[in-house]
Amino acid sequence: ITLYNTNNTSLKEQCLWAISNLITEESGVCREYLLQSNILQLLLNNLDIPSQNNYKTSSPALSTMRYTTWTLCSLCKGNPLFTINMQESIIYAFAELLYSPDIGIIPEVCVALCLLYEQRIENIQNSLEQGMVTRLKEICENTSLSISIYCYAIRPLCIICRSSIPLHRKVVLSSLSCSNMSCIQLILNHLNQYIHMINDGKDIPSYKNGPVVGTLTSSFTSIISTGKSIN
Repeated sequence: ITLYNTNNTSLKEQCLWAISNLITEESGVCREYLLQSNILQLLLNNLDIPSQNNYKTSSPALSTMRYTTWTLCSLCKGNPLFTINMQESIIYAFAELLYSPDIGIIPEVCVALCLLYEQRIENIQNSLEQGMVTRLKEICENTSLSISIYCYAIRPLCIICRSSIPLHRKVVLSSLSCSNMSCIQLILNHLNQYIHMINDGKDIPSYKNGPVVGTLTSSFTSIISTGKSIN
């Protein structure tokens, strides 16, 4: 942790790599120690995003941003759960990181968001307040991005669609403009593309968190079910 505060970019990134490995240690002892050592705030301070006081804390190299985001996302995967204040700070950071020009950051952020949503329903509310639904929709509608990025971005939206709070579901449906079937049509277009690939005997792509077709089908089901439950 002491070495992480260095101005040497290469050394900082090596420290991040080591910290990430410690976080994923199975017993969780290292993760808990790191949290007690204020590692979360150190990571947040080194991201190239405005703080909640509206000023940038640093301007790290792009590679450092990737390592920092990866380490921050790894923290979201373990136990014990973050405190409410910690989770609010992380969600604020993720809301900013979704606008990063580095597309490689988006999948990690989306996976971490899914974990946070499933841990506490308040995290969904915080995300809505940060405008995350709108940004996730924009990512889904960006046809220049790969299908794997789409699959990562749609998953947090589907979890919100399954929220026990009707208002959460309504926000997602309203943002996705389901009244004109735009989001549903987009999913169907992707599924149709892969049906043709199956018929042509081509391999179906997958991404780190599962098969693309399965993710698209699950997304379609979640959005349709949510629309029916609200209507």
